[in-house]
Amino acid sequence: MARPVPETDIYARIGDVAAGSQVAVGHHIVQIGDVKGGIVYVQKEDPRPPRPRPQPVSLRPRAFPGLLDRADETAESVLALESNESLECTGESGAGKTSFLRHLAHQPQLAGFSAGVIYSQVNQQSNADLLKSLFDAFFEYDSPIKPTDTEIRHYLQDFKALILLDDVDSTAEQIQQLMNIAPNCTFITATSQRSLFGEAREVALKGLPTADAISLFERELGRTLSTEERNAAEHICELVGCNPQRILRAANQARDEKRSLVDIVPPDPSVPLDQVLAAAEIESRSEDEKKVLSALAVFYGAPVAAQHIGAVAEVSGVERILDDLERQGLVQSHDKRYALSSDLKNAPLGNLTSQRMRALSHFSEWVDKERGNPEAIANSAQPILLILKWGASAKFYTEVTRLGHGTDEALTLSGKWDMWGASLESILESARAEKNRAEEAWALHQLGTRALCLGATSEAKSALTSALALREALNDQRGAAATRHNLNILLGPAPPPDSDGPGREPGPGGISPLIKFGLPSLAGAGLLAVLLFGPFRSRNDGSIGVVDIPAPPPPTAPQITSFAAQPNSLTDEGSVTLCYNVLNGDALEIDNDVGQVRPPSAGCIATTVKETTTFTLTATGSDGRVVTQQARVDVAHPDIGLEFTAEPQTVTRPDSALLCYQASRASSLTIDHDVGRVQMPSPGQRVCIAVRPSETTTYTLSAIGSFNRTASRELTVSVDAPPPEPPKESIRIQYFRPTRQIIVVGDTAILCYSTVGEGTATISPQPGNVRPSLRACVKVIPKVTTDYELSVTGRLPEPSRKVRVIVNIPVE
Repeated sequence: MARPVPETDIYARIGDVAAGSQVAVGHHIVQIGDVKGGIVYVQKEDPRPPRPRPQPVSLRPRAFPGLLDRADETAESVLALESNESLECTGESGAGKTSFLRHLAHQPQLAGFSAGVIYSQVNQQSNADLLKSLFDAFFEYDSPIKPTDTEIRHYLQDFKALILLDDVDSTAEQIQQLMNIAPNCTFITATSQRSLFGEAREVALKGLPTADAISLFERELGRTLSTEERNAAEHICELVGCNPQRILRAANQARDEKRSLVDIVPPDPSVPLDQVLAAAEIESRSEDEKKVLSALAVFYGAPVAAQHIGAVAEVSGVERILDDLERQGLVQSHDKRYALSSDLKNAPLGNLTSQRMRALSHFSEWVDKERGNPEAIANSAQPILLILKWGASAKFYTEVTRLGHGTDEALTLSGKWDMWGASLESILESARAEKNRAEEAWALHQLGTRALCLGATSEAKSALTSALALREALNDQRGAAATRHNLNILLGPAPPPDSDGPGREPGPGGISPLIKFGLPSLAGAGLLAVLLFGPFRSRNDGSIGVVDIPAPPPPTAPQITSFAAQPNSLTDEGSVTLCYNVLNGDALEIDNDVGQVRPPSAGCIATTVKETTTFTLTATGSDGRVVTQQARVDVAHPDIGLEFTAEPQTVTRPDSALLCYQASRASSLTIDHDVGRVQMPSPGQRVCIAVRPSETTTYTLSAIGSFNRTASRELTVSVDAPPPEPPKESIRIQYFRPTRQIIVVGDTAILCYSTVGEGTATISPQPGNVRPSLRACVKVIPKVTTDYELSVTGRLPEPSRKVRVIVNIPVE
């Protein structure tokens, strides 16, 4: 007799998930792709184990040629590595930690690491996600898996590899955990300060010796330093602690601006030279280069692919610009992913709000296009998550939800589950802020599913229970069935809900979740019983008898039972969810660029609507019959919002006034009277520009938005005539005297004078006309004793002044 099909098998097939959209986690399988969330079921048999990649694995960074000094540090490091001793490479920003790691990675003495050499930029990755990357470096597998820490410890136990971790900002406990999970691996970490006391040997990268610093100056300038410049170079070296990156900044500034190093020394010693150099380096870049640097700053130091940088910066030829910036030491890269150099991460790059908004919009559109390429999305997860977190804090909730959904499958399949959790938390935060209970339930379901598979029982129970309560309150039968299934996996099967409870669809025609989602499994179980025992029927005595099986019924025409948009009206362009329920459908398609949708039975799909749109769902049956149904979304675009004020409203010529404005839902802004196009403010931002009208002027702020929307605001700045100028004082001489009364022939005499008032001044004999001044001096070289006269010409007569310079002629 065939066994009844377990409830877990029934619900695991919700959504008709395509092959490959699942990931193995310990004893669980998570199916991804259903609109209601991930479905968990227990593995019936052990999956095929991962296979080791051919060794040694070589994932080294490119070599760093021409490393100055560091000979002692290199020798010490190689000696430690030959003894399998881990290293902690410390130093401030710009000390050359990345360059040193690149140099070490290619030392010939590393051949003893039989499993290979692996380099990774840690940035803000968690330990769990970093371990998954390490596991992927050494193993390959047929279908996605998310190994537990215990499994990774088992797989990496005997590997002898060198692991280089750059840009580490972790605690000692986190690094120690990595060392414990891979006990036969040797680690080199690059960090700003030491934390692994007693666990690793410290290699501190301090400033260069003065001689090497001078060599670096000369190499970068392409010439030998003069004695004066050499002294200036030593002074600069002292001011920046002989930091290699800052020395390069100073040399670049002198070379690009064709200045002497003497001119690079700041006149104000209270301003740190490293800040002056970073600001000057950025200021000297072209407009496109500045846009690229600002785009990189958007991602808080995370490495980013060139295509995303170009989209945020809105420049073409971005790879060429990035390569140029890297040659100049402003950018660093690994595997064609770019980040700002460490000493520029806090450089003054202006307000980045508009770039972050572009990044949020760009990634939302990009992940939608890359849905079939989860690996590409996972590779850009770090910058995406940083923008998601910013978007939630900046209250761009719709965009956050759209982007989070777009990354959900990729992060789950990639095994980067801490990143997945961070994405879900951003969606949950946005859903609660917008009071979107359906979205909140979905995020809680996903968070509970994640916790279930990671063994966090209490967290899983709390999240799944909350999700189930929300979905039942919303009468979301499919969602409640999916969440209840995962709860049953966590807690064990529960009694089925009452017939008219929230777990079943109401009414006489209602279909229970067991029938609705379990029918394929029950049919499969029945077919298996037929194959094993032959056709049967139940007799009155309880025994089984053989019966004839009737021929299958002819194909039934497809029927669309529901098709609706949620919401069905918007106050501006935004995202809507199209939900459908179809019986006997073999293929489904929605027009307006949505395309084919799966599964062909029931589901929801998100899309963006910019104007009032009627969507048509076309269902095709297995016999070729077609039915359609429409759903309309009304979009009422609100007017452009403008505020335009002047501060002050009245000025006196030639004073200036500030024209201040705020705008919403605009794409471009202009102000007349030769002001021209002005900056687009961020939401809630107030921008001011200075004008200096010569007469009373009415200014018009004009805005253009999408869908041919326009708006304008006017204001008048009144200009008063300046008060009459007081009569100017006629020039007067305050004093006229030499600094030395007696000189030797051939020496220079200094004549100093002071005048006040308006007029002209002349000294005779030569030098002639001089500049009137409160205090000024001129040089003369008299050959004989000479009387000099200072005369002035102004509105009123003024007597001249005379002085005598006595010249002694030595007797031979």
